[in-house]
Amino acid sequence: NVSKYNIIKELYDKMMSLYTNRWRECINKTENISGRGRNKLRNYCKSKTEYKAEHYCKIILAPKHRSALSRFRCGVAPIRIETGRYEHLVENERLCQLCNLNAVESEVHVLMHYTQYAVLRQPLLDRAYTVNPNFNSLNETDKLSFVLTDPNMCRISAKTCCDILNSRIFYLCK
Repeated sequence: NVSKYNIIKELYDKMMSLYTNRWRECINKTENISGRGRNKLRNYCKSKTEYKAEHYCKIILAPKHRSALSRFRCGVAPIRIETGRYEHLVENERLCQLCNLNAVESEVHVLMHYTQYAVLRQPLLDRAYTVNPNFNSLNETDKLSFVLTDPNMCRISAKTCCDILNSRIFYLCK
């Protein structure tokens, strides 16, 4: 004596489970969907653990802030790790054009290390230390994941990402 509702719910749950498992497999692949090159979702798969709308999508943010945060989270920010793919550069040749560190210009480099952004980055780091007293002991990948995903970091991260992208344009056009 099974109700129609229970059958539909069970079917829905099974289909969602299959879909989310397939989604998780796709975002965690090492190569991209065509089989050439790496998966560009290198940050997304570290910060996206559940198939649900993220906190930053549910709150009111300036559109330019939301866009900048989304770009960093999805790995499509206009930095060398992404733009170098259009030039067919291998990843370790996508160096930062603005500093002398000979470092790949990745999201970690831009948000955590590049010296010209230190003033823009400081409020973000101050907030991170306040929200997570163990922030300093995290590895670079976990620090990036924390600032891009923690709900308490959302607004300051979005603003910082936007400010950095705007500054980057200024520095590149000098």
